[in-house]
Amino acid sequence: MATLSTADIFNGIFEDTPKFFHYERDVLEIVCSLHRLKNDMSITHSIMELPESIDYSIITDQDRELAEKIRRYFQNTFTLRRLQNRFMSPWMRTVEEILSSEKQISSDKLKVAVKLPIHYKENLIVDEVVKTHQSLPESKNNKLDSVDESVRFVKHYKRNTIKNRSDVFFFEDSKNRLIKVEVKNGDVSLPLWKHFVGTSETIKIKGSLIVKKQPGHLFSLYELTNDYEIS
Repeated sequence: MATLSTADIFNGIFEDTPKFFHYERDVLEIVCSLHRLKNDMSITHSIMELPESIDYSIITDQDRELAEKIRRYFQNTFTLRRLQNRFMSPWMRTVEEILSSEKQISSDKLKVAVKLPIHYKENLIVDEVVKTHQSLPESKNNKLDSVDESVRFVKHYKRNTIKNRSDVFFFEDSKNRLIKVEVKNGDVSLPLWKHFVGTSETIKIKGSLIVKKQPGHLFSLYELTNDYEIS
């Protein structure tokens, strides 16, 4: 039977131990500035792993203001969830730790930090949408339903994270309920769905729907499956 040397044991320990990065400025301010300069996720992550190479002069008042808005938004959201005794996911707890440690971050939390401006913008759009529409009764088993009617475009946002590159569209039916359509980057149907962005015209959808809870909200909506026809 193979045995581990002392060196092997210590190497394994150190590989699993997160490394801490220390910065001269607020982590969120740096991330916001890198996003503003159009860096993608992988480049932003690489830059954040080299604190000594960061040019802190790139941070503007706009970046500082956005960082403060992001911090306040998530802190308020999590405080409300705790007051309502709602579930706090591991992701939410990680974000709380990031927000409380302004000038340092561990390597295992860096991927979450570089995505926060994206999550913030997405959340603002979703918050606005669910606030003005009727929630469906909650379904614990992803209840199947169907649609065969004309719906109207409501909102659109683009997801652009390392693991998920897609476009998300929201439509409303005649009863003010939401139908969510998520189309992966490169899907041949994407140009067709984009045609309806910003228009007031209706689209006829016939197909299968799944009742799903909108993550982060006490709100359920329809999600369109791949079994559909539009006209």
